[in-house]
Amino acid sequence: MEYRIYAGEGGKSVIECSGRLTFTNSSAFMRITEELRAADGKSWVLDLSRLEFIDSAGLGMLLMARDILGDHKGRLTLKAAQGQVAKALSLARFDELIQIEA
Repeated sequence: MEYRIYAGEGGKSVIECSGRLTFTNSSAFMRITEELRAADGKSWVLDLSRLEFIDSAGLGMLLMARDILGDHKGRLTLKAAQGQVAKALSLARFDELIQIEA
């Protein structure tokens, strides 16, 4: 998985992910969580439009990111999931756990 972080609209920070989010990518995702821990009270958007695949470990990492932000009074939104990623989020009923934008 590759990612880049940039300033989005309305003061939100955006993390754009591409490739695959699986157990083998956990070290890259840990670098993202370090950014989240440092951002007290910020809203973050995780742009999944370029993410090609996610497995159960990847879903767990998304929940971890949500929890980290919650602990620091921040908020996470998932955006633009496509294909298999959208299907995995739907099957896992992530819409009940994290805000999801089309």
